Amino acid sequence: VIGILVFGFMIKAIKANGNYGYSFKASALRGWMIPVLLLLSLAVQAVTEYVMNFTIIIMPNAGQEYLDLMEQAGLAGDDISLIMLIYAGILGPIVEELAFRGLSFRYLRGAFGFWTANIIQAAMFGFFHMNLIQGIYTFVVGLILGYLAEKSGNITICIVFHIFFNTIAGYITILLEKTYINPFVYGLSLLLSLCVTYLGLIIFSNIVTKWKGQRIDHLVSDDDILNR
Repeated sequence: VIGILVFGFMIKAIKANGNYGYSFKASALRGWMIPVLLLLSLAVQAVTEYVMNFTIIIMPNAGQEYLDLMEQAGLAGDDISLIMLIYAGILGPIVEELAFRGLSFRYLRGAFGFWTANIIQAAMFGFFHMNLIQGIYTFVVGLILGYLAEKSGNITICIVFHIFFNTIAGYITILLEKTYINPFVYGLSLLLSLCVTYLGLIIFSNIVTKWKGQRIDHLVSDDDILNR
């Protein structure tokens, strides 16, 4: 909560000083945006689940450290506390998007091209989680979130995607466990996840492009992004 307040006021101060920042307008969620974000979060969650499993296979010690960390944090098993659900599902996504896409990516984007800035902020996002397994798959998620911020110029979109991603994690894990016993089904599921992720990004890009008939740039003002 303190992080949300601090980063929120920092972003507000930046915009109050006349510097362009990202929009928080909920009108960005109109139309098909929420279903597309939900579909994309399901696909990306599946992809990162496979990435995580592969990493655990080749680095079993890191995998055990990750599992121990999840248990210590109260995010594993059937007895997850309500406060941890609120933190992981809502508060965590909000503060992380304010910090990494709202501030870090914004400043990096002003100094570098998109891909350089996106890779750096995604690496920072992965390192922030302080363990190898989470660091690898959150790097992948960070790349997706950076793309969403770049194309839309809207942090609310990133927050909603992040909330979807975190809240469905356990369900996707249970669902994908059924694919582990058959290599063909496993590979097919991974391929399908990658295809749906790609399709979701294309649909998302088309939606935001229609907002003003041209590419959304991170230096465009709030009014230009959603009202032009």
